[in-house]
Amino acid sequence: MARQNGGEASVILPVWHGVGRAEVAAYSLPLADKLAVSSDEGLDEVVRRLLAVIQPEGSTLVIARDHLLRFGRRPPVISDDWWLDVAAAAEANDMEGGWQEPMGWGRWGFPLPPFSKAPAERGWRLARAALQTAWREEADARPITQVTKPDLVHDFITSQPGLPET
Repeated sequence: MARQNGGEASVILPVWHGVGRAEVAAYSLPLADKLAVSSDEGLDEVVRRLLAVIQPEGSTLVIARDHLLRFGRRPPVISDDWWLDVAAAAEANDMEGGWQEPMGWGRWGFPLPPFSKAPAERGWRLARAALQTAWREEADARPITQVTKPDLVHDFITSQPGLPET
């Protein structure tokens, strides 16, 4: 309760199972005043409400991380400096929006989704920048170039999460 009352974020996520407000209030009045979900509402509703607190809508980095996880990438925690590099890779370049845009993203780079202030679109752009950075690093390490045999290029493409779809 001290952590909950001392900060802005919710750290207590009450799920009432087999009890009501009166029983909780008899145990702890401050706890009874917390927004809670009853297990009587069903597992789907309990999970939905917990996720709304754990992963609040609008967290751009969480959205980006979740996209990467769906592609099979394991990014570091969102407080890691790796995300600063990803944010830099997601920045606009001088060719973005012009007819030379594809060249502006470099080898194994593709135009990123358009800039947006909306967290969902920003998260997607960050995730795409992270994927492209990984593709470029792997292509440089192998190396995959314009003169690489086609079967090796195809193997490379299918081995990189997100690249076959792109």
